Amino acid sequence: MAFLGDREMDKKLAGLNDGNVNSQGKSNSYNITKALIVMFPELQKALDLWEKDDEAGFEAAVLNSSFYKNNNALVRERLTAKANQRGAYDDMLEKFILATRERLVRTGVKVDDFTLRSIATKAFDSGMDENQVDKLVLTSGKIGSFGGSILGGIDALKSYANDYGVSVGKDYWDAQSSKLFAGETTSEDIQKELRDLAKSAFPAYADYFDKGISLRAASSSTISMLSRIMGVDANTITVDTNPVYRELMQYVNPTTGKPEILPDYLKERKAKADKRTRYFEGNEGTGVVSNLMATSLSDMGLI
Repeated sequence: MAFLGDREMDKKLAGLNDGNVNSQGKSNSYNITKALIVMFPELQKALDLWEKDDEAGFEAAVLNSSFYKNNNALVRERLTAKANQRGAYDDMLEKFILATRERLVRTGVKVDDFTLRSIATKAFDSGMDENQVDKLVLTSGKIGSFGGSILGGIDALKSYANDYGVSVGKDYWDAQSSKLFAGETTSEDIQKELRDLAKSAFPAYADYFDKGISLRAASSSTISMLSRIMGVDANTITVDTNPVYRELMQYVNPTTGKPEILPDYLKERKAKADKRTRYFEGNEGTGVVSNLMATSLSDMGLI
């Protein structure tokens, strides 16, 4: 007459021994069922059958109850302890709450104690796994910004995006943070998405991206050339901060109308001919200030 869960666990809870009902087993089964009636009133029918010595009817009533049909063995064990062994249940719950808090802190999520306890208790009684708990935390609306491992992962992905010449806003990163926390995506998934965005922006370099070579790595000679011509730190040259660099990376052959990778000597020729770099020509020799003044006067039509 095992009725609370998986056979071995049910025997332990009901005091049954190899399936043979002894007096102690009957007493345990009766007391457990009586305690559970508070949470599951439908079990009153089973208890009534028990009191009429209808053991087969009792077992059938329990097996057909929502308590049994809608809860797995772990949940039935916890609910039984909650109804019949409150001290043991409270101890298990407190350990679950502490473990949940420690895990959330490691991932950089801070939730107030009341919210955490409410969520953890619901999760514990429902037998939820960690991903399901995290989704409950997300839907609570009590998370501010992420820290810990989530923040570290996002910072690494931002650097990855920058190397591939991809610009996305705060809303994108906030969404990815939530998805990472909820287990709905991985860093590898996000990297692939960023590479796809890079292919759209810089199609001539798609083969590089497919091989895991970033735009920055593929164009290192171009960055060095612009750094030399413009007299700026190579680390500051990005597609967002340097329009000349962006345009060289997005070059389209005017004859074919297709994106192409220019050879280095043509990139340098185009860069030097670009009006936006004329202010920096002196950085390859001397006279930066005088060159800047001369260019300004020329632009004004004065020389």
